Amino acid sequence: MCGDARSPSPSPGRPPPERYQHGAGIEPPRIDHLEFRQAWRARSRIDRVLAGGEIELEKWQAGIAYRDSFEVAFGSLLRARLPDGTGRRALPRWSGATLTPGERQLAAVESLARVRGEIGAVAVTLVEMVAVEDLPGREIAARLGVRCHKTARAWAVLSLRALAQVRRG
Repeated sequence: MCGDARSPSPSPGRPPPERYQHGAGIEPPRIDHLEFRQAWRARSRIDRVLAGGEIELEKWQAGIAYRDSFEVAFGSLLRARLPDGTGRRALPRWSGATLTPGERQLAAVESLARVRGEIGAVAVTLVEMVAVEDLPGREIAARLGVRCHKTARAWAVLSLRALAQVRRG
């Protein structure tokens, strides 16, 4: 049988199944003098790249800002990062904004197009693979036709650097 039954979502206090912990970057609850997190948390790959010291905070912020713009522009087309949807953040709220939803979406698309024009299609594709699609390095390498996932990851870091420079102005 192909497994039509889905496993139930873990409760906040119980660890998720082992198969989700490794691939999705699941962190256990943490309550101490540094952090108060009562539930398990999924970390995206861009978060792990930041935590690993491969990129600086400015590059991470640029990637997250790009992902947020992408979600506004194409939010209805995105898939959740994890099977139960726990990896997807809610779309940002536009409190007090004067733009209608269609205008916000159009402005986000224009912003993404401007970035594509400034850093190039290949760099934007790499940023989208890391920040939006949350792909592992091996998948990025396979899509690019590169043998080594470390090379693909290095290219993605360089693309985030270029994105941060565009964001800086």
